[in-house]
Amino acid sequence: MGVLPQPSSNVCFSKAEGERKGTTMDGYWAPHVKHISRRRMLGGTALTGAAALAAACGGSSTNSNKSASTSAAPQRPGQSPTAATGLPAGSATRGVSANAPELKIADSGLMASTTNSDPNVATTPANALTNVFDPLVKLDQQYHLQPAAADKWETPDATTWTFTIHPGISFHNGDPLTSADVKYSLDRIMNNNKDFPQFIYYSPYIDSVTTPDANTLQIKTKGSNAVLANRLSILSVVPQKYIEGQGLPNFQQHPIGSGPYKFESWTAGQSITIVRNDTYWRGKPPFPRVTFQTVTDESTRLNLIQAKQVTLADNMPANMLDSLKASGFKVANAPSAQIIFLGANCNQPPLNDIRLRQALAYAIDGDAIKKAIFSDSMLQIGSPATPLDAGYDPTIQPIPHDVAKAKQLLSAAGVATTLDISLLAGTGSNFFRVPEMAQAVAGQLQAAGIKVTLNLEAAGKSGQDYLTGTVPGLHEFTCGDIIGDVSHCTQLLFNQRALYYKSQPVIDTLVKMDQTLDATARKQLQSQALKMIAADVPWVFSYAEYHRFAMDPRLEFTEVPDGNYNMFDTRWNG
Repeated sequence: MGVLPQPSSNVCFSKAEGERKGTTMDGYWAPHVKHISRRRMLGGTALTGAAALAAACGGSSTNSNKSASTSAAPQRPGQSPTAATGLPAGSATRGVSANAPELKIADSGLMASTTNSDPNVATTPANALTNVFDPLVKLDQQYHLQPAAADKWETPDATTWTFTIHPGISFHNGDPLTSADVKYSLDRIMNNNKDFPQFIYYSPYIDSVTTPDANTLQIKTKGSNAVLANRLSILSVVPQKYIEGQGLPNFQQHPIGSGPYKFESWTAGQSITIVRNDTYWRGKPPFPRVTFQTVTDESTRLNLIQAKQVTLADNMPANMLDSLKASGFKVANAPSAQIIFLGANCNQPPLNDIRLRQALAYAIDGDAIKKAIFSDSMLQIGSPATPLDAGYDPTIQPIPHDVAKAKQLLSAAGVATTLDISLLAGTGSNFFRVPEMAQAVAGQLQAAGIKVTLNLEAAGKSGQDYLTGTVPGLHEFTCGDIIGDVSHCTQLLFNQRALYYKSQPVIDTLVKMDQTLDATARKQLQSQALKMIAADVPWVFSYAEYHRFAMDPRLEFTEVPDGNYNMFDTRWNG
């Protein structure tokens, strides 16, 4: 039987304390709720672009990359920086197959349902539109920072970041990409917290943005900020001249970027099509055209790939991967940085009692759920971090299954046979086996003597309910790390604006963690924060999703952990 770490507090902050700090829907979250791809951002119940807004109030930044004092790209702590050269790392020219076909991708998300293709609004087409725009810097498939539109960056002091823009980059209409476009891309976000959910990644931390020359961008931060570069990896550089000349509505319907593919068309709710940018500055992309089809039904996606009507399909049934492989398809079953969790409302009885949260965790058999529900296609985790996140601590393991221990804790809390809780979970095309998981958890809790009322709601409804901060008992939600560091989800979900759990010692540690530039010291603080959170058991069950793809065997495709489709580095062997 595992031993629980000591909690930082026996009960969480009261709901009244949360209201004083503005955690309610009306006071903080409501203006920023956006429907976005579940794979792309925070969104248990598949919602909220700026539900990410909680990050703004952590008083810190979010990544464990060491601040660089040279002109090389900083990597994770303990790693040597990537040398900055004329082209970004990993962009060495590779031959483009002369017979590479047009690709068709069946995607389970609702990424074609939006009416806005502005990449920095972070709405649902983001997984496809990352191919239309260049970021300033990017995360690779190992979640390491790499150059992109910026060849290099340096931090000569604790509050100065200087980025050198690669010369000769052009937008799809021929206009040059300069530091002024990067500044414009940042300014329009920082000056508009209503329309741009990414506001929370920049405005709380950036003091000023200047452009000493066309190829130099300088950012001054309000304090030491360990991972500004990681935050900038989600910034798409947009064309200032085009937007100001043609108008924002035109840009939102016909986006122009500098990326390897050009936007061609979309049909809301059905598809998005991009075409090759033959003059792309990093080299010619491999495929002439890529169409992303929205296919929400799992069996339909499976039928499409089996009939070879699409080249790639996502969210495959885990129990069908072996069969697909035997039929000649290439399959991928890869860990992601997407966390699904069952959180407790620590602000109200009965789960403000840590003994009851511990009892619930002991009563849940994660191994059984992994095998029966997910066909081993998930990883149970013991803290709000995945192995892909910088700062992840593998020594923090899930609470082991122990029904006897669960009953002992229930008895000690005086509710051996009377505990009655509710469990809210979302349903929808992007909720792979979430309803089945919730049903299994409810059954296991009931077997331990806990009465459970299961509420399954459609994604939008359950998300809206979650954001009220008043859901009793347990709730299913999700957080996907899109910047490559444990502080993304910890800052979103455990700072002073958090809805269901607060611990001042945790908040203080998170702030210190992201103001610490020394990589070794910061890694220690990351581990400390994760251990403190795990000890308080605000989540009674959590796991990292796997991304499951089936594809034509001639396709070389590896998804980036944040869920984006990187079509420039995808190849065709045929």
